Amino acid sequence: MSDHITKRGYGQLQSAIREALRDNPGGLTCIAIAAEIDSSPAAIGNAVRTMQDIFIDRWVPNAGRNGWARVLRIVPEHAPMPSIKPSAYIKAKRQEQEAAAR
Repeated sequence: MSDHITKRGYGQLQSAIREALRDNPGGLTCIAIAAEIDSSPAAIGNAVRTMQDIFIDRWVPNAGRNGWARVLRIVPEHAPMPSIKPSAYIKAKRQEQEAAAR
């Protein structure tokens, strides 16, 4: 797969990433995904930035620039979306903490 990705190709890359992560439920690093789908780690890293169904599960030691590599996983399809807005959740948590501190 080419690193010079058109919009259509970008969608295909993201689909391939999702498929690779579904096949490996324990998660994969960008390098491992790149090896599996024949792409570059940089292209994988750029593609996952806009994918809302992918998350960083953990960090593992790596010989790269900063010494750590992120292990990516896909959000399970059965994961429920929270019904409360983030701002309301944060406000409620602060109120709980203030009440507990009294």
